[in-house]
Amino acid sequence: MCVTSTTRDTSPGTPFTRIFKGCAPISQCPATGTRRYSINVGIALLRKALRCCDDDECNSEPLDVPTFEPFNNQTCNFCLPGTEDCSLPVSCQGEETRCFVAKVANSTGQYPLLGCTTENVCSSANKLKELIDKDEPHSISFGPDCCDGNSCNIYPPGLKCLTCQDPSDPQCSTVESVTCSPGELCATSSIQATFPGVPTREIYKGCASSSKCPAPGLWSYSVTAGSSRTIASVRCCDENDCNSDTLPGPVLQPENSLICFGCSPGDTACNNTFVTCRGSENRCFTTKVRTASGTKQVSGCTSANVCDSGGRLSAFLYLDSASGLSGRPVCCSGSLCNRLPDQSPLPPICPLGCQPRPPCPVRPAPPPRQLLRQLRAVATRLQELLRRLQNLLQRLQNFLQNLVDQISSVQSVATRLQNMVRRLQNFVERLQRQLDQLQETVRKLQRPGRQCRCW
Repeated sequence: MCVTSTTRDTSPGTPFTRIFKGCAPISQCPATGTRRYSINVGIALLRKALRCCDDDECNSEPLDVPTFEPFNNQTCNFCLPGTEDCSLPVSCQGEETRCFVAKVANSTGQYPLLGCTTENVCSSANKLKELIDKDEPHSISFGPDCCDGNSCNIYPPGLKCLTCQDPSDPQCSTVESVTCSPGELCATSSIQATFPGVPTREIYKGCASSSKCPAPGLWSYSVTAGSSRTIASVRCCDENDCNSDTLPGPVLQPENSLICFGCSPGDTACNNTFVTCRGSENRCFTTKVRTASGTKQVSGCTSANVCDSGGRLSAFLYLDSASGLSGRPVCCSGSLCNRLPDQSPLPPICPLGCQPRPPCPVRPAPPPRQLLRQLRAVATRLQELLRRLQNLLQRLQNFLQNLVDQISSVQSVATRLQNMVRRLQNFVERLQRQLDQLQETVRKLQRPGRQCRCW
């Protein structure tokens, strides 16, 4: 076809406007009419307009030079020229609705090219070559690889991983391939969660940061908070779309010896509720959760790899219901080490010059007479216990004498019994001394004492 084109280029040091008339290949003129292409690489903006026609010498009329259009809401990354520093943002203009990554080779070598462009440039690498080729030789060695979304054109590009197409589908029935951020691995995870009365199993696939995937392999994370429990099995891999398999659901692990204070969001007695940890849960933790009524405390058990990563707790649960977990877990070792600070209200402030009134005890002490009766009852029970022990001691002595007289072959048994008798005698003597002390205390309490009145 015949073509008329005008190009406006704002490259530093070489701004120019060029008019071209001639023949055009089908990649540049797939049909008759006017088309506009745009590429924005941060420090340079190039816009090109073409009019294609299919009659003899139909391209005689001039074509207006493209104008610069206002910024839109799209933002893409671009590179410093001749470097691989490609993390700088550029605001796109007009119809530049896509971000792209390409590589350009010239006489000095090969370097990345990132920025904004229009949809019609993304459909063919030839169009991008025609836009950037001026008087010096360039060649496109890669791309353009276009993407949707702000700053989606990351360089160097990360792994391509499968991700769940519908985030609300707990079984991840359909997947799509996405480009991850640099340093991320692909992950497939199976989560078994038990919230109060609501057991849940969810499948997750997608990109994973180093906090969840420190290295390729199989990882497991476990969190118990009050009546809620979550176990996640995660398989990490470092090849494109390697996370296609689905892991079986994790199995509930047996209880271990660690006990932690545990409460779910909304519980008001976090320091009065205990949870027994399971399996690999060898740390106690506390963290915070956002709710409709404000920020609440959450505490319980977790595995050491959750604590050591320094990541937010919600990152390890993978569940939408955990999105309110806002804080990093504060972990500690040892049973009941995660007690929250006492938040009981302070006593009222006394006005200047007065003496503060002592607080009344929650449970008043029993009166002296009642205490005396209780001590007497304890002394009586101890006397009865002492009598029974003395009888038992006598029977053991008799039994031991019979054994010594009749069976000489069991000398070792008799010796052990004698040792036991001696220990029992020592115990009886200590008990007798304690009883004497208790009786002395009872006699002292029976003496008339001073009475006080409490206000």
